[in-house]
Amino acid sequence: MAHPSPLIHLAQLRNRRMIGSLFANTSAASVIMSVLAIGPPYLFGALGLGAAAVGLVVSVGPVIAALSGVPAGLLVDRFGPRRMIVMGLGCMTLGLVSLALTSLHYGLAGYGAAMCVLTPSYQVVVAANNMSVMSGVEEDQRGAISGVLTLSRSLALTTGASMMGAIFVYSLGASDVATASPGDIASGMRTAFLIAAVLTLFATLIAKASHPARPK
Repeated sequence: MAHPSPLIHLAQLRNRRMIGSLFANTSAASVIMSVLAIGPPYLFGALGLGAAAVGLVVSVGPVIAALSGVPAGLLVDRFGPRRMIVMGLGCMTLGLVSLALTSLHYGLAGYGAAMCVLTPSYQVVVAANNMSVMSGVEEDQRGAISGVLTLSRSLALTTGASMMGAIFVYSLGASDVATASPGDIASGMRTAFLIAAVLTLFATLIAKASHPARPK
């Protein structure tokens, strides 16, 4: 029986890596957008914060993400994209579970602590994912592949806001967010973020399977 050509094996490996990277890219972006969409109603309706306080708390995540961008890239250079994609998605899952559970018991402190885990992990996923994809692409295809990554991330931001927002509203048990009780809002937030955690956990498994470890 003829063995497959090494070139065919390499092409299959690249296709697997591309599929896993695109799934990781869209999952991470949709989840991070759902936090920005669901966070303000939770902070306002369940925790009772004012408009200025809500704006201040919501801005913490983007600030942490901006500050962690360069360190995330250094970690990817040090440990490699495969390991950091899996680790970043795993930490995002942990952050989402913490966001769904600890913030209900510890209020604003729990919410802030979960964001400190979630947003740097997202930056790690983005840096590692970009490096993983672009390092396996021919020079004359890098512009097109970069455009595909950008498109997938943009679509994920849109679907994350709409789909996770719909899950949140559906889980409220009330017809309107404005009339929902703090308990209903907290319950809706918990359901939405636990579903998001399942998504990132699945993305972690896909990333691990599509980025096989190099033989020693």
